[in-house]
Amino acid sequence: MAKIRLTTLVPAALVALASALGCSGGDARASADGKVLRLAMAEEPPQLDSTRATDQVSNWVLGHVMEGLTRYGRNGEIVPG
Repeated sequence: MAKIRLTTLVPAALVALASALGCSGGDARASADGKVLRLAMAEEPPQLDSTRATDQVSNWVLGHVMEGLTRYGRNGEIVPG
């Protein structure tokens, strides 16, 4: 099995987080479907290493950034994540 370095995952997670929080350099109204989601956070997540995160803010961010593309639904069928 190939090893994945944390230094590869953290920048990708930060890019995904910035996208999810609406932090873009361009006009936010220029999204593909015309919808924008902006989230206000009370503080910065202190830890984005999933093996070390113990606080609620970090776990909330990691839960949304690291969610899989698919998961199992109520009847065992595969549904979008």
